[in-house]
Amino acid sequence: MTSSFIQLLSCNSTPIIFGPFYLLRHGLKKTMNLHLFIKVFLMTSVLKKMFQMTLILIIMKIELKNKPKALFMLRFIIILLICFLPIQISLAKKPNETHPWAIVETLQGKATFNKKALKVNDMIRNKGVIKTQENSIIKIRLSQWKNSITIGPNSIMNLKLTHKMHKNQSIHKHFYTLVKGVCRWFSSPKNNNKQKQRLYTTNAIFGVRGTDYLVKANPLLNETEIIVFSGKVLFQNRTKKVDRKMISKNQWGGLGGRFGNKIGNILTLPKNIIQHFKQQLPQEK
Repeated sequence: MTSSFIQLLSCNSTPIIFGPFYLLRHGLKKTMNLHLFIKVFLMTSVLKKMFQMTLILIIMKIELKNKPKALFMLRFIIILLICFLPIQISLAKKPNETHPWAIVETLQGKATFNKKALKVNDMIRNKGVIKTQENSIIKIRLSQWKNSITIGPNSIMNLKLTHKMHKNQSIHKHFYTLVKGVCRWFSSPKNNNKQKQRLYTTNAIFGVRGTDYLVKANPLLNETEIIVFSGKVLFQNRTKKVDRKMISKNQWGGLGGRFGNKIGNILTLPKNIIQHFKQQLPQEK
């Protein structure tokens, strides 16, 4: 019995839906089949590791002839399964069905998230601050929304990935705030939720309707600049929301500091200037 029990403890758990049905169909009819009782219990519970030691102690005390105790324990396990099943299903959800998250796709130089060094393939969740050092560039991808953000050298970006995602609801504001430096936003043409995403600076809001654009933020002068490479972006004054303009492909817009307290004239840039800005943060396909 000991060797058989050890084999059961080392077995892989089957899907949580199978266990309860198997228990109800076979376990109640064969209450005294102790091996069956142990196997069904281990297959059903995702808390297997936590209960293994407890189960060993119970088996040491239960005797085969003691039917009332065995029946009591079987009923007790069924109650536990009913109580924990909703929790198990909730824990089994994929990350993209609950809270948003990002993956570090590429990294040149050094970057940190909440003062912890980042590396390629790291997952970023919850809220925090991404900081890049001199001559450092990091690219993070949010697969749920089919977009990516490339953050340039000496930049600071606040991320707030703490709210649940809902297909038919607006995404909570302040998800991405470029505090300092430069970043390049790229959205896949297949992304159907562009209008629900926004990028912030200290004095501006960008409604993501374009697929590719670059933003510069200078907190010392309280300046924000945007250059759109493709698509369209709604450029909005954060303190005066009636002050807004649509920026189209190959256009530039500025706000604050040298550019004035209102969004000024939108400039169409020549190809060589656009190419210069693109080369600052190349977008890898």
